[in-house]
Amino acid sequence: MTVSHSEGMRNILTQLKPSRLEDIIAINALYRPGPIKSIPDYINNSNIDKINYLFDSLEKHLGETYGVIVYQEQVMKIVQDIAGFTPMEANYLRKALSKKKMKQVMSYREQFIEGGKKVSYSEKKLAILWDQMASFGEYGFNKSHSSAYGYLAYQTAYLKANYPLHFMAAEITNVMNDTAKVAYYLHEAERMNIETVPPDINYSTHNFTVRDNKITFGLLAIKNVGIGAINSIVEARKKDGPFVSLYDFCFRVDLGKVNKRTIESLIQAGAMKSLGLRRSQLIAVVEECLSKSSKETEKKQNGQFSLFDFHEDENSEIVINIPDIDEFPSRRLLEMEKELTGLYLSGHPLGEYKKAFKDSVSHDCIELTNDLDKQSVRLGGMIKSSRTITTKKGDLMCFLVLEDLSGTVDVTVFPKTYEQYRSQLSEGKILLITGSVNVRNDKAGVVLDKCASIASDIESLHIVLNEELKDTDLREITYIVKEYSGYIPLYIHVNEKTILAGNHLHIEIKDELITRLQSLHGVSEVYTGYKSIGEGI
Repeated sequence: MTVSHSEGMRNILTQLKPSRLEDIIAINALYRPGPIKSIPDYINNSNIDKINYLFDSLEKHLGETYGVIVYQEQVMKIVQDIAGFTPMEANYLRKALSKKKMKQVMSYREQFIEGGKKVSYSEKKLAILWDQMASFGEYGFNKSHSSAYGYLAYQTAYLKANYPLHFMAAEITNVMNDTAKVAYYLHEAERMNIETVPPDINYSTHNFTVRDNKITFGLLAIKNVGIGAINSIVEARKKDGPFVSLYDFCFRVDLGKVNKRTIESLIQAGAMKSLGLRRSQLIAVVEECLSKSSKETEKKQNGQFSLFDFHEDENSEIVINIPDIDEFPSRRLLEMEKELTGLYLSGHPLGEYKKAFKDSVSHDCIELTNDLDKQSVRLGGMIKSSRTITTKKGDLMCFLVLEDLSGTVDVTVFPKTYEQYRSQLSEGKILLITGSVNVRNDKAGVVLDKCASIASDIESLHIVLNEELKDTDLREITYIVKEYSGYIPLYIHVNEKTILAGNHLHIEIKDELITRLQSLHGVSEVYTGYKSIGEGI
């Protein structure tokens, strides 16, 4: 709905402070080219005790909308009441207005003026009223449509305000096949302080659901994981409880529906984290687990039981050799998530810059809408791609895709600006930029004005602990940090307190250190601090 997606609409409703459904219906009709210029009058008139009308008889037609022409139906009633149009003539005028057949519209002007004069209305005022109706009618909306949209907007706003978790889970599920929209609603959920957790075979279902006051990612959003596979996973989980190992998973699900490709996709998307192994380890033993579970299933089906099967737990004799190998680098883990879900789930390549960007930007990429056309903005992100072209005059310019933690935006760099900042505009560079929003083909982009590289000097490492923290997590943090001894200070954030670790826990920052810390259940965030951010813009 326009109400939830448009910053302009939200600002207007904030000014209006609607106290009745009719206000939402009216603003929905007015918020479009042409009638939008009447919105200030609508807001001002809503606070006036007595509205002055061109003709007293207009009050019965325009009283509901504070003297402002809003709907096509109002135009039809006015021309009938003021100028004696028949219902059929009024409808023909409505059609001509809605289809912008202005030549046909003007053919009714004389009839309107003459009809009004017969009832002793002022010709001058009749001309003013006609011009108002004709101008409005070019983009006028009918009340029946606006009422349906307005009522739906009210219902969804009520649900969002009173049942935010379930509403947002349903909203994201509804757009699950559109990665850009999923990203938009996940960003909105974050703005609402709603936490979204990655998918997991031990609690996720098909759709986005609510669990422990958090939104859980749906398995259906993972590529190569179909409905049949998810049905098998959920049924096995309901029957015998959570999966405890990859072998247990392979043995209990229907491998005719959950094949090797599906299992590898679940692992790579991070949906088997609850099994307690690194993704690298799980990938390494997929073949062995599939092979052994298939053999055991075949033995069961053929009635081949050993004496021990009657005395020991099922699968107790099966041993899977788990290799002691390092986890994939953090960047690779994120790439796998992005490839399989279209989103970064466990973090973001720019995650360490989150705090740095927070106080430095005016908007996130995903917040750039058509309402911001021509406005100046300040963004922070990484250049995802860069394409340089030569203009007809022989000058170089380029087109960038800038990515931040919320999404991407197209950035145009014209020749003079490109010449000035050329050295900073290569793929992978992390920048702060200023520019103006440029809406083209109904899509908001940015024209670059200035940019500055974010200083690469790391000043500190920060670990944010959550309520799931255990003593074992603290010991593990200490153990891991000591392996990366260095000179960069370490800060621990817990229960709104910040603790500077002793000198013996100062560290050298590496990708694998960040990855290992982020994998701990008691750690909610790991980020780095910088000495300077985007100086010069």
